[in-house]
Amino acid sequence: MLLMLVFYFCLAGASNIITINNQPIEPKNPKSPQYVMSEIKGQLTYQTFTSFKNLSGLEISRCAISDLDPSTFRVTPLEILDIHNNVEFPTITSDTFRFLKNLEVFRFNFNPYTSIEEGSFIQLKQLKVLTISHQQIQKLTKEFLDGLDNLQELSMTNNDIKSVDKNAFAHMKELTAIYLNHNSLKMLEIGTFRYQLKLEDLQLQSNYLGNTQNSYFINWDKFDRIISLRYLNIAHNDLRHLNVQKLIKAFPSIKSINFTPNNFTCSNELYITKSLRHYRIDIEYYGNTISSCRGLDFDVIGNKVFMEH
Repeated sequence: MLLMLVFYFCLAGASNIITINNQPIEPKNPKSPQYVMSEIKGQLTYQTFTSFKNLSGLEISRCAISDLDPSTFRVTPLEILDIHNNVEFPTITSDTFRFLKNLEVFRFNFNPYTSIEEGSFIQLKQLKVLTISHQQIQKLTKEFLDGLDNLQELSMTNNDIKSVDKNAFAHMKELTAIYLNHNSLKMLEIGTFRYQLKLEDLQLQSNYLGNTQNSYFINWDKFDRIISLRYLNIAHNDLRHLNVQKLIKAFPSIKSINFTPNNFTCSNELYITKSLRHYRIDIEYYGNTISSCRGLDFDVIGNKVFMEH
């Protein structure tokens, strides 16, 4: 909070800050399809982008925007909208994107004083990629994701998400990637991924999976079978056990998995590694170079298990 306030006062006092209220921004190249809007404060209105001729990509960062009229985007054929690291930004509502019928990518990150209402994406029928991080969204619901029937990639990292409704993704049958890493999930309800027939990449690392009733494992028998899944990351959770055979039954097309570090004993880790190698499943470490087996290098352990097998 203090750092953001300090940043706000620096922003407000900077000599290159532009204040706009019912005034158009004059770009250096009006025909450029991309524009980075930075260090601007005021209101965004219908006049703001009228000087742009073919604006398809817009980045708004380090700004203090007090109000955003939906007509702001009426004159822009935006396909990509990236809003991040702003001191002030209006609440996102179902009216915000009324004129963004062609938007395909929306990123909304590090805007700590802004909230996103349920149903805000109902107008974004063509959206393919949605990224939201550091917005403190503690529950993921179908109402929040309503309208995203054609979404292919959903990233909701670093939001302190504690629960996901089992029907949250039911209408999102085009998803190929879901990133829920760096949240506060302890479990996922049966049925959460029931309708995901195209999902290939599932990132669940850095949560609290397994920390439910002192079980310390994921019951793959009760996990939705995702026949299309190829990549899985469950590192940095509260797991002590991993049944590779049941995992493969849940994800018969799995090609790669990251499962360390967790709370495995050295013998468990070696057994899991050996089992995965047996089924020719790649083990990804993503920079985790030290195993729980007395500080041995992962490459050493992997080679040892492979040779023993």
